[in-house]
Amino acid sequence: MEFKIAREEFLKGLQKVQGIVDTKGVMPILSNILIKTQPSGIDIFATDLDIGIRGSYGAKIISKGSATVNGRKLHEIVRELPDEEIHLKSDKENNWINITCKKSTFKIACLPAEEYPAFPAYKEEKDLCIEINLLKEMLRKTNFSISTDETRYTLNGVLLESEGKDISMVGTDGHRLACIKKSNGFDKKDKVEIIIPKKAQAELLKILEAGDSDQGNGKKTINISVEKNHAAFKVDKMILVTRLIDGRFPNYRQVIPEDNNNNVVIDSELFLHALRRVAILADEKSRMVKFGVQKNLMTLVSDNSELGEAREEIDVEYKGNDITIGLNAKYVMDILNVINVEKIVFKLKDADSSCLITPTDNENYRCIVMPMRI
Repeated sequence: MEFKIAREEFLKGLQKVQGIVDTKGVMPILSNILIKTQPSGIDIFATDLDIGIRGSYGAKIISKGSATVNGRKLHEIVRELPDEEIHLKSDKENNWINITCKKSTFKIACLPAEEYPAFPAYKEEKDLCIEINLLKEMLRKTNFSISTDETRYTLNGVLLESEGKDISMVGTDGHRLACIKKSNGFDKKDKVEIIIPKKAQAELLKILEAGDSDQGNGKKTINISVEKNHAAFKVDKMILVTRLIDGRFPNYRQVIPEDNNNNVVIDSELFLHALRRVAILADEKSRMVKFGVQKNLMTLVSDNSELGEAREEIDVEYKGNDITIGLNAKYVMDILNVINVEKIVFKLKDADSSCLITPTDNENYRCIVMPMRI
């Protein structure tokens, strides 16, 4: 295998697979990436056996072939090279790869390409087509609430549901929940319901944020195909295939409160900064802050027996009964960091019921935080 490639193009491909390269696994070859020539360029493939990413990049092919090389080391080398054409040639007999760029030369050991795991099978027919900007927004507004408790494996990912033109995404860890519903614009009669693992959605978000797909209709889109326990996400020349979480996602609809009628309208930027200050002295384990509301006023209080206490008042729009509720400050700040609106609505029932947070102008994005004992 021998080819020449622009340093910027090569670096772009190597960056996209760094999150997949397994540096501590029991299979040494998973620390490598597979580079394979095509008629008009190269494919770069990485897998950790649960997720596989493959991208195609333009290159001048001198001789065809394939090789595997340590993904992290190759990325570090290319990142530091000058912005010149890179010449890469493999010595298959001795399992070496030679890299030349201007006056720099590197020789890296590699493993036989035949031993690299095959790219996961996927079907070409799409089950769902989504605008990239819409999917990015949905991932950003739900992924912070995914559970990290491996014993609750069905909560270790986001639920993606689609039927007709409606598409929803939900993340929860049992203590909080984020749910967003959108109109997709691409009608699909068959229902799609999958749980995307946390690592896969993080890698997918990286691809979407770097994507420049335009498929001729003026909208940037991604195609999704689902088969058994795998899903493939295709954007132009990038494909991500992931194993899905096998199990039933909890019935999230039954935990969304319908009778939280005490509505507190708050300036989200003002609220976030006040909460950050008060949270500094919150208990480091529970992160609890007391939220007290009365007519047109909210009081934030944190109390730490070892460090001290903090108190802050902010003006709000509220005319209901006085309520004081304990909430995890980090959970509320996570919501405020992604909600991206001028004002939010804090919907309360009482001190013992969950808190519902929504934008003032859009109830299709709902976040729930469970109360804490005061």
